[in-house]
Amino acid sequence: MTGWIYASLIASWVLFLGAVALCFYLFWQRKLTSLSSKILIVSSVLFFSVVAMRLATGVYIDFAVANELLSDKTLDAMGEYAVEMPWIAHIVRSITQALRTFAIDEDVSIVFSAARSMSETGFITSGLVLFLYRLHACLVTVLAPLASGAIIFDILTRFFPKLLLRFKNPFKEFYVFSELNDSSLALAESIIDNYKKRKESKGVEDNKGRILDDDLSFPVEESSDSQQEKSESTKKKDKIRKPVVVFTDAYIDRDDEAISERIASAKSLGAICLTDDIFHINICGWIRRALKTRFNYILIDEKEDNNLHTLSLLSEFNSGVKLRGACVYLFSSNASATHLVNCVNKKLESENILSEEERPLIRVIDGYKNLVYNLLTDVPLYEPLVGIGERNKENPRDLNVTIIGSGSIGMQMFLATYWMGQMLDVKLHINVVSQEPEASFKDRINLINEDILKTEASCCDEELLRVYSATEEKADPYFTMRYFTTDAMTGKLSDVLSKPVGSDGFTLCESDYFVVAIGSDEKNIFVANKLKCYIGRELSSNNKKRRAVINYVVYDKAVCDSLNFNRGDSVVYMNAFGNFSDVYNYDNVFMSKTYGTAMELNDTYNKKGENIRLYGKDEMKGVLSDEYKYWSSIARGLHIPYKYFSAGVVTKSWCFDNACCVTEDSQVFNAYLRKVCVELSSTRNDLPDEKDREALYYRLCWLEHRRWNAFIRTGGFTTPAKEQLDAYAFVDGNGAKELKLKFHPCLVECDEKAPRIPSVSARSATISDDVVLDEKTITDNNYDRLDAVSMYLHILAKDRAKGNSCIYKAYDSPYEIYKGVLKIQ
Repeated sequence: MTGWIYASLIASWVLFLGAVALCFYLFWQRKLTSLSSKILIVSSVLFFSVVAMRLATGVYIDFAVANELLSDKTLDAMGEYAVEMPWIAHIVRSITQALRTFAIDEDVSIVFSAARSMSETGFITSGLVLFLYRLHACLVTVLAPLASGAIIFDILTRFFPKLLLRFKNPFKEFYVFSELNDSSLALAESIIDNYKKRKESKGVEDNKGRILDDDLSFPVEESSDSQQEKSESTKKKDKIRKPVVVFTDAYIDRDDEAISERIASAKSLGAICLTDDIFHINICGWIRRALKTRFNYILIDEKEDNNLHTLSLLSEFNSGVKLRGACVYLFSSNASATHLVNCVNKKLESENILSEEERPLIRVIDGYKNLVYNLLTDVPLYEPLVGIGERNKENPRDLNVTIIGSGSIGMQMFLATYWMGQMLDVKLHINVVSQEPEASFKDRINLINEDILKTEASCCDEELLRVYSATEEKADPYFTMRYFTTDAMTGKLSDVLSKPVGSDGFTLCESDYFVVAIGSDEKNIFVANKLKCYIGRELSSNNKKRRAVINYVVYDKAVCDSLNFNRGDSVVYMNAFGNFSDVYNYDNVFMSKTYGTAMELNDTYNKKGENIRLYGKDEMKGVLSDEYKYWSSIARGLHIPYKYFSAGVVTKSWCFDNACCVTEDSQVFNAYLRKVCVELSSTRNDLPDEKDREALYYRLCWLEHRRWNAFIRTGGFTTPAKEQLDAYAFVDGNGAKELKLKFHPCLVECDEKAPRIPSVSARSATISDDVVLDEKTITDNNYDRLDAVSMYLHILAKDRAKGNSCIYKAYDSPYEIYKGVLKIQ
């Protein structure tokens, strides 16, 4: 029997240590997402540890009674416990006593009395073993009720989720969604997946090796001294916060299967589901405010108008404090959303609801626009042209992009192609196939900006494309547009694809880049496969060396993944995109792939470079809250691969030649840098073809400005007349541009030469104070229109004592833009 007693004691200790080890493993390694599962596993092991301890105690007392080892005093202290019992009764009693221990209804003195008796009778001779026995008894007696309390608390939080929300760790990052729907659920899953990836990679670095605390937040502000003192691993560990997902307006309808499945999916993520609306809850207690807990409010109702309404309610005085230091992400494709955001910021400022540093960062998210931008980054427009034929200034290549469908995705694709398709020695042709009448489609474009279609070949505006004010020289049109009104799901599609267009006999089937977005998955897959069939027939009937990329929207994620398993062959690349998880993916919604580069570009563009330590949080907040600065920097970052292609350093396609993507290929990266930063911008005499280098360098400058012109037009900007510029420039806090009226004087054409302002270095970014300029000098000399704008703004700013002396063409220098962002290795 003594063997059974020792075995029970050892089992009890082993199980207790196992419970402790499991606790550390489950809670620190985060292998399970369910808190209930973690508590239940640890509590179960702890329960059997208590059972084993009570069994050892009971069997010892039974053994001591049978052998008359206990004194009368000890027997009196034991009471009913000191009764001889069969084995089965011992086991049952041990389980009952373990349950009572968990319910704080069991006396531990029996265990201590048994321990003292073991020592007196010589059953335990080691003082260490006796100490461990007593320590173990104390620990399980304290921890068992805590475990049972945790189980009860977990059960209560299932019925009262607000209770769980109150006890959430304030050092985590909160994501509060305005509604539980398929969109918000997909985004929440992506946020959690992104956190796991960041955790595995131990943090994310930007291009200068600086740690970004989160793509939704701001880069870390560290002094150079503290950076040296803190190790890289410590900085990374401190800045990665686990997300806490909260769904508001999450109603449970047992009769609605879809709602029940959403609730179940949300809870499987560990999310907190509240039935209250987002503006009726308050999770920013004073403790969390003091600890600067991060809050992200994501307004993502199925009806976008509700998001505008919710933002307005959150800005009310009683609710405004909830926005203190928060980030608000407003999902809306409505053009008025930005105007509402500006009004909300002004309201918070004028009513003194929050101080300037406490005001929230509010960003408008257009999921479809971001989706198209990411598509044209992952599968660039130039992919079918890489390695196919020669191109130069005298012999430019044609790039034909055919968009089938003119809905939300089709329209965003048209606008993105218009500016991202501006490449060196490439003529852009955009073809649109849709059931929508051509006039209706063009009206929608004109509603965004009438100047877009005025840069098209068939209806280009001569004044808009004028390069010099005093001559008739015009810039090339930005694109050529062909429109075909037809139903892609009918037999007429084959006629449209095979019918020659124009004098050169071009057919749509010969297009290089396709995007299919006409409605359902079934239609998109059908049309995409038809296109592949037509292209295959066309290639088999002639010996043309060409390639084609076909992108088609597939909303179902499982089907999309299956279709992309084997995307294509050596001539046709099939790419399914746009599934629900792509549209509401973390990278797509928050543009995280381009975010770091965009902020670096903004830094370099403002000529700060290495003269500052790091981005300050207030400065970054200003950039992120300014739609113009944010998107212009994003556009520069997105266009980087296209400039690689324009400079001639992309020689292999990653779609067709199994090469690395440009954004990941360090060799292409460095080849471009050497070309732009060393060869083209160098004045060394030992480098060959100095004249050609200089020409290509300034052609890249010209391309940068042309791309910027196209992009800024898609944002609704136009060029002000001289009278309009005189009225607003450098008046009442304005600069050269006027954001409210969407005026920008630099939205003009330029030549492919260096700035020709007198007495100014070709690569200088400012006009010297020694230079004397007047309007007559500008008029008499035939400067290109961008140089003329620089000089006129210099005169205007000087007269108004603003000190503006920028040469705007210098800001388009690839060397100046990227020298602080990219590194030569």
